[in-house]
Amino acid sequence: ETEEGSETIKAYQEAIAEGRCFDLVIMDLSIPNGMGGAEAIQQVRYADPDVLAVVSSGYSDDPVMANYQQYGFSAVLPKPYEPASLRQLVHRAAATAASNNLIPSARTGKSFSTTPSTMLFKPGWTASSL
Repeated sequence: ETEEGSETIKAYQEAIAEGRCFDLVIMDLSIPNGMGGAEAIQQVRYADPDVLAVVSSGYSDDPVMANYQQYGFSAVLPKPYEPASLRQLVHRAAATAASNNLIPSARTGKSFSTTPSTMLFKPGWTASSL
């Protein structure tokens, strides 16, 4: 769980150092008084080039939302969104990860954690857990 981008970077780097990884990261584009997703994704992607990262924001006219792949994100989730939209996004991300062999078979279970700003899906999450 993190509240803003610098915490996300630290948590991600610590997880990698401990031999753990996250299957999916969802970041807010902008965080009041903190680092937003557009800045944080650069360092997260540097630590893990294969990270599946989603940017989420209510600022639909922001260039990052329109060109999310150019900024290092794998998908976009405009706010506000319904739980079904999040579920669909997770299903698509899981299918993408599986087809690209990004989720090792050793990851099983259904755990993930959420905060208002960043969602770090822990190893073993499944789309059915949402």
